[in-house]
Amino acid sequence: MKTQLTLWVLMLVFGWVNAQTWQPLGPSEYDQATPGIVYFASLAVGPNGTPYVAFQDEMDNEKAMVRKFNGSTWETVGKAHFSNSRVNSLTMTIDAKGTPYVAYLVANQDNSSDNGFVQKFNGSEWEMVGNEGFAADSIGIINIALDQNGTPYIAVSDYKNGGKATVRKFNGQTWETVGKAGLSKGFAYTSMAIDPAGVPYIAYRDEGNKSKATVMKFMENEWKIVGIEGFSPGEVSYITLAIDPQDTPYVVFKDFANGQKATVMKLSDNAWVTVGNAGFSNNKVWLTTMAIDQGGTPYLSYETGENDNEVAVVKFNGSTWETIVNKDSTLFFGSYPSIAIDQNGTPYVAYPDDENGHKATVMKLNGHTWERLGIVGISNGFAGYNSLDLDSTGTPFVAFTDENNEGKATVMKFNGSEWVTVGDAGFSEGMTYYPNIAIDPSGKPYVTYLTYSDLFNDYIVSVRKFNGNQWVTVGGAGFSPRSAGPPVIAIDSKGTPYLEYAEVNQSPQGIVMKFNGSKWESLGFTGGTSLSPTASSLAIDQSGTPYVAYGDHIKASVKKFTGSNWATVGNDGSLAYSIDIAFDPADTLYRAYRDGHSENHISVSKFNGSDWVAIGNEGISGVLPLSIVSLAIDPHGTPYVAYTDESNNNRAMVQKPKGDKWEVVGNADFSAGAVSYLDIDIDRKGILYALVNCGGLWVYQYHTNITSSSNEIVVAQPSIKAWPNPFTDRLNFEFSSPVNTTARLEIFDAIGSKKAMLFEGSIRGGQLIQMDYQPKEKSNSILLYRLTLGDQLYTGKLIYMEK
Repeated sequence: MKTQLTLWVLMLVFGWVNAQTWQPLGPSEYDQATPGIVYFASLAVGPNGTPYVAFQDEMDNEKAMVRKFNGSTWETVGKAHFSNSRVNSLTMTIDAKGTPYVAYLVANQDNSSDNGFVQKFNGSEWEMVGNEGFAADSIGIINIALDQNGTPYIAVSDYKNGGKATVRKFNGQTWETVGKAGLSKGFAYTSMAIDPAGVPYIAYRDEGNKSKATVMKFMENEWKIVGIEGFSPGEVSYITLAIDPQDTPYVVFKDFANGQKATVMKLSDNAWVTVGNAGFSNNKVWLTTMAIDQGGTPYLSYETGENDNEVAVVKFNGSTWETIVNKDSTLFFGSYPSIAIDQNGTPYVAYPDDENGHKATVMKLNGHTWERLGIVGISNGFAGYNSLDLDSTGTPFVAFTDENNEGKATVMKFNGSEWVTVGDAGFSEGMTYYPNIAIDPSGKPYVTYLTYSDLFNDYIVSVRKFNGNQWVTVGGAGFSPRSAGPPVIAIDSKGTPYLEYAEVNQSPQGIVMKFNGSKWESLGFTGGTSLSPTASSLAIDQSGTPYVAYGDHIKASVKKFTGSNWATVGNDGSLAYSIDIAFDPADTLYRAYRDGHSENHISVSKFNGSDWVAIGNEGISGVLPLSIVSLAIDPHGTPYVAYTDESNNNRAMVQKPKGDKWEVVGNADFSAGAVSYLDIDIDRKGILYALVNCGGLWVYQYHTNITSSSNEIVVAQPSIKAWPNPFTDRLNFEFSSPVNTTARLEIFDAIGSKKAMLFEGSIRGGQLIQMDYQPKEKSNSILLYRLTLGDQLYTGKLIYMEK
């Protein structure tokens, strides 16, 4: 009677609620202040110390969104994207009861002018304050402030009045003009504050006074100049106004009379005086912002730096301005900052973060250390290049350049409930580039990467593996030549690692190396090039033959090792910028690449033994993606392709074939932010994993329909052979499984004592495993073999007869 290997999968309702959507494995991108790209975030702190950020969400047509920090993660306040359309000039403030207000501009239907809107959060939803578009005539640059009674005021550049400053307040029913409209002499970019007594002030770049600074306040039913008009030494821009608890107004601005550096002035005896030195910042500044604590100490935040992308935070210590940096002098790299101070005097700063995919980062000063509010991915920090692989049990491992550890290599794995570090974080000898990971059949991770060698004064390839206790070098350090290209690693079913990288000094050319147990030996030059981290791919078939693929801006080329040289597999593809290859369980080779001759769409094909055959329509992506393509194949032989989708704000997209078409897998917008790197893999249960880099690292999983059915799946019988039996000296074993699985072959004596472990690792469907067994004890005996394939057990009796 033929034995069948039968797999039963029970679909439990609670386990499959989210089966057809991508779900974060560990932290979510929505745990951050902003999940997607922003260009400015307005920061405010409520009376209970809760920080809020308001921003235009670039990932959803620049609509308005507000989020707050709940003590551990960020959460959306009310409805996400609560504005009806794209907004600009978004600002926020919070009243004494903790109610947030936002003001913003929306272009009218023909984009000829902007209308002003103010909304507040009533505890359950956002509601309009007054009528929508209360300034029907064109306005620009809107600011909002609240008086001591919670009455909202807004200040605008009023295009109906030549762009001059106009202030309005809400009287409970409508918005009314405060004093006269167009109160400045010329076009005015305004900033507004209200003193403790409820007197509104405005500061502006006064184009009626050579673009110098002017401040006015509303008293006795009219607007009056504070001090003198045009009091700054020269032209200003990015002016911000704040008032201390003693009613003293301060202004900060970009000072063109002092090298476009930051200058702060305050009113003293009805005259404006400089606070500290004029032009005190080290470099030019952009978008200066200011807040003053309860003790009267002013704090500033502004964009500066030689490359215009450093965010500085400074405070006035009574005589000079001092920079507030981490004890390790860490800088913030970003732009357009916003600063706020809570009632305890703790400063917060928010800014679009260049190191975090231009998402907003909010930092809080804790003593002398800036702390990030919220987490940044599984690494809880910024990550450079990254790679994903799964072990035979489906456990995901991630290798990455760890910016929290001086750019060294770190590996993490998911232990079933959380992400944990494998060995030491930052285990590499120096800063790493292009780390690539592979897991051997026993579950040991190997990582290869480029690192800079002081000895060679150039970049070299290194390989390390985790031996269960620590990361150890494989084959010695510095085995590659100088000026090596990004490496990739693959491991065959016997646990032998292979490497591919470019020798830049060889024109350049790709080379493949094999580790022979003690050192790396060359398998020769392949003829391709791999000078970018997505330009090459390495895979090994079930017989142990390595294949390499290149997308070298000339053609998509796949080559295999014949034993002495590298032969082209089928015909070369067209112009390619990124490529990946993989084998299905039947050992059929697939390739996916960004096709430069097909409007940079993704082309997918498989090798039929003589040539490449297209899978579905060529050019599966809708528009130009970035140069990132990743390919994975499920246990049934279905290919999945991941890429970044420019039509969807460079989010990650995964598709699979359906007939002669391609269909999106799960939700198309599962990655919240724009992706700079991605990698996918799929386990033998059909669970698809996607690693995305949006500044930090995030991992998502998707349950394909392979295991989403309660129907019985009948697959073919495994092949198991042991001969000769009885045996006198050597016993030969041969086995295979019809599906990808884990395998373990053990020998026991008649009383159950284990005599040998012949094999342990993962195998592909149809892969033939062969080995032999020679008993160490020379005596006649009855032995048993036990072969475990996945969760199925097979046993047999062996007879050993000593010669």
